Amino acid sequence: MTYLRELEDNEDLLPLGTPGQYFGGLGWTVRFLGAPAGHEQITRAALGPGSSVTFSVSGKPVTVRLSPGDVAEIIRGNTDTDIKYFRRGAIIPGVVSTFRPADQRQHALRATYGQSQAAALKDIINELQTQHRLIVAERLPRRRLYRIGHATHLVQDSFSPAHTLRRGPSSCIAYIRNYGINPRGTNEHKVPKDSRDEIPKSAAASKLAEKATRRYLQIAFKTIHGKMKPDPVAAREADAEFKRFLATIFRGCLISGAPPKAVTGHS
Repeated sequence: MTYLRELEDNEDLLPLGTPGQYFGGLGWTVRFLGAPAGHEQITRAALGPGSSVTFSVSGKPVTVRLSPGDVAEIIRGNTDTDIKYFRRGAIIPGVVSTFRPADQRQHALRATYGQSQAAALKDIINELQTQHRLIVAERLPRRRLYRIGHATHLVQDSFSPAHTLRRGPSSCIAYIRNYGINPRGTNEHKVPKDSRDEIPKSAAASKLAEKATRRYLQIAFKTIHGKMKPDPVAAREADAEFKRFLATIFRGCLISGAPPKAVTGHS
């Protein structure tokens, strides 16, 4: 799946392979231009057949049931992270849009090939924190669901083997890849697509992404419940749970804090 984003006012579309240009991350595939469902499948599985989210407040379960429209809005927010349209009003077939390094964090990728692992991980964590704050601040219910979907996209991409190398029982992040024109022999995200982004090729990783998505949905809806009811206990618990989520899901297992810039072999 190609990520197409709106061009800035002073920005022109450059052809694939332009020296010094960076390109967008792909992530788990989304159903677009013939690509199989990936993000959609993970999101629906996380919501379960009943399309509901259950969390606990002071040990008591609370269930939020989502309508088909609610689910569609979450999935739209998720997949729109990859599917964007040019301000000029047309998709140009076969062309990948320019992609600012700062946007790569939305896909759990390094901003550039030379960015350090520690800096990349910090960027990714900061990005999810920002998205979570926007969810809490959002007043429009449909837009809030859209933002939740956008946040789940980042959570899911962080488990794609094309984006990160995770190790051990804790699935700590040992290496964050870059998507772009990289030196030969490096094991970064392949261009223009990477088979490790496909669920059949990375089934175990997709299950971890599903589990993490379900957990984030619980935290997000508990946070909203705490704000809207209002319920101060739910709000405090959700805040603590989100901090633990970040510390667990985005825990780095970097040896001496500086793994090699290039790794070989597949995760």
